[in-house]
Amino acid sequence: KDSKIISIRCKDSLGIEKIKHLVDLVTKTNDGFSIRVYTIGAPRYRIEVVGNDPKDVSEKLTNVLSILVQEGKKEGLEVGESK
Repeated sequence: KDSKIISIRCKDSLGIEKIKHLVDLVTKTNDGFSIRVYTIGAPRYRIEVVGNDPKDVSEKLTNVLSILVQEGKKEGLEVGESK
């Protein structure tokens, strides 16, 4: 299991819908992993990837974060790692 905290921001009036779409996109592309997204408190979210091999889990988490950033930019969202 591995996780990261990210922030997702949008100033658009449809921001919540765009964020939901982005979260659905990454949770449905699991490839044998369990991917969960938890709200910590807007705009912070915890991305958690669960699998059997720690190296594969870490790679999948990195891949999920890349997808979030790329697809987020297309939707006009600001996505970045949070502390």
